[in-house]
Amino acid sequence: FAAPPDTLAVGDHPPADAATATAVNSDADAGPRSIAVLPFVNMSNDADQEYFSDGISEELLNALAQIRELRVAARTSSFAFKGQNQDISTIGEQLNVETVLEGSVRRSGKRVRITAQLINVDDGYHLWSNTYDRDLVDIFAVQDEISAAIVEALRVHLTDGELPTADKTVDIAAYNLYLQARHNVRSRTRESLELAVKQYQQALDIDPGYAPAWAGKALATQLLDETNYGDTPLPEAARLAQAYLDRAFAIDADLGEAHAAQALVFMGHGQYRDALVSIERALESLPNEGVLYAWKSQCLAEQGQYGDASDALEKAFMVEPLHYVVRRNWMNRRAGLGDADAVRAVTTPGTLDYYYAEWAIAWSEGRWSDMYLLLDEADKVPEASSWVDYNKGVTLWFMLGELERGQAEMPSVFGQLYRAISTPSEALAAFVPIEPAALAVEQRAIVLLAMARSGQCAGAGEVVGHLGLETRDDFGDITSWASLFDNAAWYAWCLRENGETDRARAVAEKAMAYTEQVAHESLLLRDYGDSYSLLQVVSGDPDGAADTVRTMLEHDWLYPIYLVVYPHYAELAKREDFQQLLAGLQQKLDNERQKLGWPPKALEDI
Repeated sequence: FAAPPDTLAVGDHPPADAATATAVNSDADAGPRSIAVLPFVNMSNDADQEYFSDGISEELLNALAQIRELRVAARTSSFAFKGQNQDISTIGEQLNVETVLEGSVRRSGKRVRITAQLINVDDGYHLWSNTYDRDLVDIFAVQDEISAAIVEALRVHLTDGELPTADKTVDIAAYNLYLQARHNVRSRTRESLELAVKQYQQALDIDPGYAPAWAGKALATQLLDETNYGDTPLPEAARLAQAYLDRAFAIDADLGEAHAAQALVFMGHGQYRDALVSIERALESLPNEGVLYAWKSQCLAEQGQYGDASDALEKAFMVEPLHYVVRRNWMNRRAGLGDADAVRAVTTPGTLDYYYAEWAIAWSEGRWSDMYLLLDEADKVPEASSWVDYNKGVTLWFMLGELERGQAEMPSVFGQLYRAISTPSEALAAFVPIEPAALAVEQRAIVLLAMARSGQCAGAGEVVGHLGLETRDDFGDITSWASLFDNAAWYAWCLRENGETDRARAVAEKAMAYTEQVAHESLLLRDYGDSYSLLQVVSGDPDGAADTVRTMLEHDWLYPIYLVVYPHYAELAKREDFQQLLAGLQQKLDNERQKLGWPPKALEDI
């Protein structure tokens, strides 16, 4: 994801003009206008019914989020406090809300008892509470009833004079399966996603007109493609997901969940403009989903709109600061810009977040050995997740010159990239059966890398022909290794290797001109300097390439791995001034390895 400039962060006060506008447009006696819906406690005898109480909480949250005058903390942020029994004032402070809704759900057969209470954060007083005993016939009517009571308690004056009400009815058995499936999708494992697909289908067997179940099945199917959590070929996953989405849209053209899933399908194929349209549609009904703003940031960055991408990521963090995807992208971005104080201000020592933040800060400061040591410490945290292994692999690969050890630490998805580096001919053979247009963006980048490294550049034109790299003027996100910009760099190199010097130089010069066009303060040479220096070599400017590399080395942004990956470095190595730069990088690598008690390693041995 791309990064953000300064807008309001959580806990900040709005500027004076915004505060004044709020006061002018509200009645003097208007009540609090922000709320967090905590996950309702499952009081049923069956602990497995927790998905149902979570579902009730989320449906209430979504209903309240439709009220323009009411700011609702996002699900991921409010659900972060599940089972923690924290003080209401502490929760309110962390989520920057004035009120908190909590409650419980007891389900027995065809009856349900829902208890809800609305609490003022400042003094802990109950603004409202009630208990609802109902038959499980129309659960949405109960949710509407509770939402209306909350709004009355908050004295919020609605723009249209009424609270949005459920215009849907669904068989309770289908709804039950839908909630179970949605719960499993959030676990984000292959097994849980495969189970979710089955549960969505079971819901649809009962009620084929239940649009949210079609949208959920599409999302789970897309997440099971070979670039995410499963092994379904990307074209097949996308085909199935789109078919399910078509069914959802035919029933409800405005369904936010369907537009969000559609955005994910588009992003998987690099159709970022289309994805952006779907995200905006999804946000109309899901305004408190911070991850949608993070996706929006990615789509904008992929189009070279770095300023807007930065704004979107800041918005994501403001809306949903505890969503791990949002939070970590925000921390990465701020750390990269040297704003370590802001990153540390939102973390607590000893937590996984703390280690993630410190790792990102160490990266920005060129402390490679500290990056590795921090991950060793993070691995001791009980909830340590796969990102520890992944980033340990990144550190070993990129910075410390340990490709084989790094590969062992990395997830299997990096196997293709490793083969493209170590045995490029074998990597190419694996992709022969796949139509070039059907390759995922990451797969296409790996193919081009393998071609350049193996000297088999003759087929490069077939791989990227459908991208129009020689005629286009925009090259996407220049900081992404799988972007059109990187594709252009590898393609230009391959044209040069094929003896087509003029065409190669034309592509290189257009791609370099694009970097000037999208220049923004959030761009870091760290993230595109290797490809840029390759383009400089292709365009006939080795002196400029050496200057680019020198700048990268001065900021600790020149990583040993890229001397292996990018073929132009071997060409630059013949220059005396570049030999001096390599000596500086060798000294840096030796120093960092020494801090870990590791023996020296020559750059040429990586």
